[in-house]
Amino acid sequence: MTAPVLDLSGVSVGYLDTPVVQQVDLRVDRGELVVLLGENGSGKSTLVKGILGIASTMSGDVRLFGRPASAAERHRIGYVPQRTTVAGGVPTTVREVVASGRVAGRRWFTRAGATDRSAVDAALDAVRLTDRAADPLATLSGGQQRRALIARALAAEPELLVMDEPMAGVDSANVDLLAEAIGGWKRQGLTLLIVAHGTGPLRPLVDRAVVMHRGHVQYDGPLADPIAAEHDEYPLDDHAEAARRRLAVPEEPRWG
Repeated sequence: MTAPVLDLSGVSVGYLDTPVVQQVDLRVDRGELVVLLGENGSGKSTLVKGILGIASTMSGDVRLFGRPASAAERHRIGYVPQRTTVAGGVPTTVREVVASGRVAGRRWFTRAGATDRSAVDAALDAVRLTDRAADPLATLSGGQQRRALIARALAAEPELLVMDEPMAGVDSANVDLLAEAIGGWKRQGLTLLIVAHGTGPLRPLVDRAVVMHRGHVQYDGPLADPIAAEHDEYPLDDHAEAARRRLAVPEEPRWG
């Protein structure tokens, strides 16, 4: 029997000595698309950070790809954070940002090779940014910048792609492009864990919904269940401004 890509047992995650997420059991099998739902402050992002080793796992067992979680196993995960900024005044091209996703997988002091360039090209094509590869990132729209971030994660050729609110602050045209791309990756067998406030155009792709409430898993099952439906709050293909007003989500800071 194939080991799950992600297997959490009794996991508590927090910061310093304060647990935010407590006693979570969660399994994600290869090829699944699992959406993590819940209100703001429910612990969704903290749980993801615990899986990635960004936040402290205070108790329980985290297994990745059938093995205890370690730096080596976490390199097999692609991560798109909710909001990311690039510091400094040096102009950065889209290709340079995407190529940075290959750095963790290379040995120290080795230069990018043909394999790296091919992976970057494929990632740019996957999010339809090939024609903008040489452009400064700051010249892209917010939705295009979001797609560049996703391409950076894809460039590492992950086995599990974790995305935290990938549609937040994204206009409807880019939402549709992202949903189409995510559908393609799922059909190719990529495993996805997506943090969201609602599913919108992703709904037909979702295998399971996991609902977080006050740091605990309230529900784990199909979207058709009333508990999941209650938290599937808004259609992600709404115009970004309308979604921000309804959810009081601040606009993502621009890169530059």
